[in-house]
Amino acid sequence: MPEMQLTELSVRGLKGTGRYLSYWDTVTPGFCLRVGQRSKTFCVVRGRTRERVTIGRYPDMSIAEARAQAKRVLAAEAEPKVQNRTFAAARDEFLEEHYANASPRTKYNVSKLMSRHFKAIEHRQLTDLDD
Repeated sequence: MPEMQLTELSVRGLKGTGRYLSYWDTVTPGFCLRVGQRSKTFCVVRGRTRERVTIGRYPDMSIAEARAQAKRVLAAEAEPKVQNRTFAAARDEFLEEHYANASPRTKYNVSKLMSRHFKAIEHRQLTDLDD
C-alpha cells in the first residue's frame, strides 16, 4: 500500500496496471486513490469494518473537492450517536464492542460492576447527564 501526498501532478502521472492499486494520502488519513487500468477513483475507508466509500472519479472531480468530501464523510462518522439513548443501552453497546472477545466470566464481571456503580443513572438519557 503505497503512501504519498496526492496532488494534481502526482495523480496525473500515475499509470494503471492490470489490477487495482490504492495510493493512500498522507495529508488526510483514510483517503485514497484507487488506480485501475482504465480509471482513477477517490475512496474513503472508514470505521472498524474498513468499509470503502467511493467519492468520485479523477478527472471529473478535482483532488481538492475529493479531499473536502472525504473530510465530510469521515467527520460524519465521528459524530457521537447519543440521541435518545439511555445509559443502560450505551453500557450494553460498550460491553459488546470492547468485550466481544473476552471470556464470558470477564464480560459478566464488568457488567456487574458497571451496573452496581451506575445504578442511579441507568434509566436516564445520555443527553441529560452532566459532569
